[in-house]
Amino acid sequence: MIRFLYIGLFLLTFIPLQTLSYSNERKIKRSEPVYLNQEKNTVQIQSINSYEKEYSLVLESYAINLRNDDISGQGIVVIGNYAYELEKGSLFNSINSKIKSDQVDISIPKRELKVLIDNNKNIYFTDGSIEVVFKNKVNFNAFAKSYGLVLERSFPSINAAIFSTSVNTIENTIKIIKKDDLVSLANYDVINPNDLPD
Repeated sequence: MIRFLYIGLFLLTFIPLQTLSYSNERKIKRSEPVYLNQEKNTVQIQSINSYEKEYSLVLESYAINLRNDDISGQGIVVIGNYAYELEKGSLFNSINSKIKSDQVDISIPKRELKVLIDNNKNIYFTDGSIEVVFKNKVNFNAFAKSYGLVLERSFPSINAAIFSTSVNTIENTIKIIKKDDLVSLANYDVINPNDLPD
């Protein structure tokens, strides 16, 4: 009987020690946070974006984002959720007449959409937004003010921002911005009609 008592005491003291050492091994170890080197991160992002795609802006074009409306007519092309024409015509007239009669079931953007064509003849759209990547940290608001732009979004961790201007002057504005010593990259912030919303 005493033998069983010793065995019981031994097990009572041994089992909690085993479970304690087991639980210490299973704990998730906390590690110190790792911060990215700002300079290396920016250089990597700039090298990724260094291939600057060339676009041709079709100033006489007109484009809209469709909802449920069936649009057809001469010169109207539909890609994804967008309809466009290379010269303002039946699409432009149709939308304007529907706006006047309050029959519009189309997403009219805050800013006018224009057609962009890349080197491979792919169609994209712009609403006057420009993406700019800077060489160093800058005051985005001051930069916008100096070029008569509106700051839409900023990404300070990668020294980048999205600005907007009139779609009719965007081409010239991009050319001027590219000459600024602070700027690493400036291009259209394109809307890809083939990208479906999430």
